[in-house]
Amino acid sequence: MLCLYLTIDNLESLSASNQTNIKTASLEAIEHSTDLCVLVSFSHPIATVDTHWNDIQSLLGNIYVVQLQVAYANQQPLMECNVLFESWCGYQMAFEPNLSRVLVSPQYASCIEEWNSSRANAGLGLFEIQILDTTAVTNTSTTIRSTPTITTVGNNSLNINKEPNAVSHHLSPNQQQRDHTVAVVKENKEEDKKQQQRQQEQVHPFSRVALGGTFDHIHAGHKILLTMAALLTNKSIVVGVTDDSMLQSKKHRQFIQPTEKRIGSVERYLHSVRRNVEPYVVPICDPFGPTITDPAIDALVCSKETLQGGEAVNRERQKRNMDPIELRVIDVISPNSTSIGSQDMSALKISSSWIRQYLATK
Repeated sequence: MLCLYLTIDNLESLSASNQTNIKTASLEAIEHSTDLCVLVSFSHPIATVDTHWNDIQSLLGNIYVVQLQVAYANQQPLMECNVLFESWCGYQMAFEPNLSRVLVSPQYASCIEEWNSSRANAGLGLFEIQILDTTAVTNTSTTIRSTPTITTVGNNSLNINKEPNAVSHHLSPNQQQRDHTVAVVKENKEEDKKQQQRQQEQVHPFSRVALGGTFDHIHAGHKILLTMAALLTNKSIVVGVTDDSMLQSKKHRQFIQPTEKRIGSVERYLHSVRRNVEPYVVPICDPFGPTITDPAIDALVCSKETLQGGEAVNRERQKRNMDPIELRVIDVISPNSTSIGSQDMSALKISSSWIRQYLATK
């Protein structure tokens, strides 16, 4: 896997240099027949996803548009690309076992070199670092292989003594005081956990977010929908995947992926973009799925075209004496959304039916 480390200074726009870097990374991924991951790092923290809902989905749309334009131009419309956020994905990219190369701007190269040091200390192989040339008119870059200095800490420097009684002189002579100290440490750890949870709930305001769809041959539109839903929750996400039985009339039906395969694709994608929340991906055989049976669901993500369906969910919940759920709309994947900033949004209009037609002609 190839990773582009992309730092965003302004959430409201994608700079020309970042667009160039995305194009370069996309070309490199195509040339080496590998998957692309765009790891977004914010230079300023985001207080809450809900407050910046439109800006974040627009940023995702812009990144995918640039990547897809390169993919189309090189006859690779199905190239695999995931966009995730470093501060929210729930894991460290540095330790991903399939990471083979990282593209990074010169000013952040030292940070990525530290990743390799961490990998070496963890017994993982080093990846290649490619420094992007941000000054050249054409997309050029210099490839280097980092050789970090690895400091091995031996037993002597850690003062490890395997004799069972050898460390007894480090214990407090007052056992009661020691027990009190241990209790305070445990209490502090618990308070730290609570503080982290409070921060999570502030950034990701809902506890159980739902969405639904066919999710056949997952594409950029699906990914924006899934990513935004995953970013809203601090605990769990429920995804209803339309069962095969409801897709009998679809065009090029022979190319529709089986339900279990589509469920697996959604699970893998969620594992990539938000590993610190619990996913529940289930088949659905009606328009509502778990949204009218699960009282814990407190938000539903939909597109402009499915907003009426979201309103119908709340009517059904009211009939069942359930609390209404908050509706959040993804606008960038709407057919009526023609541009984000200066970007041509036609690249995001790729659909599952288009992919099936494309596969039928291969």
